[in-house]
This record gives sequence, structure tokens and C-alpha cells, in this order.
Amino acid sequence: MNNESRPRGLDQTPERDEVLRRIGRNVVNFQMVEAMLKQLNANASVHGPASQLEERMEAQRTAVYRKTMGELAGKLVTHVLQAPPEHQTPDEITEPWIGFHFTVETDAQFIDQHDQEMRALVDARNDLIHHFLPRWHSAVDGDAETALAYLDAQRDETFRMMDRLKGWVKALDEGR
Repeated sequence: MNNESRPRGLDQTPERDEVLRRIGRNVVNFQMVEAMLKQLNANASVHGPASQLEERMEAQRTAVYRKTMGELAGKLVTHVLQAPPEHQTPDEITEPWIGFHFTVETDAQFIDQHDQEMRALVDARNDLIHHFLPRWHSAVDGDAETALAYLDAQRDETFRMMDRLKGWVKALDEGR
């Protein structure tokens, strides 16, 4: 096998190991953000007859589970940060009816800022998962510092969003 056809990155070095470690760290951090988005979207609103409440909540959880991080981020803006769509309560109620809706009271400027930051985070996640290979090849060829700096900047942005979402998840859990 000549050097041209040999797979890149198979030789273990401390620099390459560190790049791989940080890639894994960032992937896990993105998964934690996605899990919080799922929790917020699945539990922020429920309405219906008490006898159907558990079934409705399970259907919401199932529907949210199948969404992408980008879809979840958008739904959070439209259903938690903005006024939610009105839920129709029947004119005649024959059994106990339960309704719960969690919102974050904020202004239009914050909604726009959060939306932009969340979109940037989704783009960063997609870049890591789908387009990191050229940076990895650069690290394999000896420029690990550029890849490490990129991964650390990504981590910092993810932590900022995680802190915000953790606060909202805590408030949602306390409200329920």
C-alpha cells in the first residue's frame, strides 16, 4: 500500500487523539442540547380530557422524538418563546379537562437573538457531523491546533445554549 491509498489518520499520536476526544465531547454536548429541546417541546403544552391525557402526552413525545435538532429549535421558538396557537376547548365538556402550557416571557429582540443563536448552533452541529473531515485531514497532517481551536469554540457556544435551556427545563419541571 503506498501513501496515496493509505487511509489517513490511522497512526495514533497525542494530537490526533486529542482531536478525536474533542470531537466526541462536542457530539455528546450537541446530543444534550437536543435532549433538552425534546424535553421542552414534548412537555411544554398539553390539553385534553383527563382520560386521554397520558395518551396525548405519549403521542407528543413520540412525535418530538422523530424531529431533527433544527425542527426542534424552530418549534421551541414558535411554541414556547412566542404566543402559542390557541387550543380549542369543546363547548360541552363531559369529563374533567386539563390544560397546561409553558412559555418563556420575553421580547421580540430576545426571540430573534435566540433563534439566530440556535440556528448557528444547529449549523455548527451539522458542520461537525457532516463536514469536519477537511479539518481532520489538516490535523492529521500536523495542524491539530486549528482543529482544536475550532472544536473549543464550538464547545463554548454549545455551553452557553445549554445553560439557557437548562434554566427553561428546570422552570418547566417546576411548573408541571
